Order: sequence, then C-alpha cells, then structure tokens
Amino acid sequence: MLLAAAAAEMHPRAVLSAIERDSVKRALREATELAGDLGVRGVPSVAVGEQIFWGDDRLEEAAALS
Repeated sequence: MLLAAAAAEMHPRAVLSAIERDSVKRALREATELAGDLGVRGVPSVAVGEQIFWGDDRLEEAAALS
C-alpha cells in the first residue's frame, strides 16, 4: 500500500494517518457495501450501465460496450 501511495506522490505518513481516521474507515465500509449491492464480487470490476464485468478477461468485453 505504501509503495502505491509513494508512486502516486503521496507522503507515507499522510497515508498512514488518513487510514486511521474513522471517516475514512466509514467511507470504505459504505463503498464496499454499495459495491456488493451492485453485484461486484472481486477486482477488477467494471460497471457498464447496469452490467458488472469482473476479471481481467472481461475488461475488453466491457470496453467494447462503453
């Protein structure tokens, strides 16, 4: 996680501080629940309209519809 943050030019201490905030934890829980409600079962997932495409092997199919 910290390597990805550094690659995005985010300071590691700022990232560690942010993930401890209750507001960030709550937002992540809400986003995870919403994704589950929409049918997302793994990553990567792409939504095109009402369809959910899951997995690397489905990304081209999703792109063709968008």
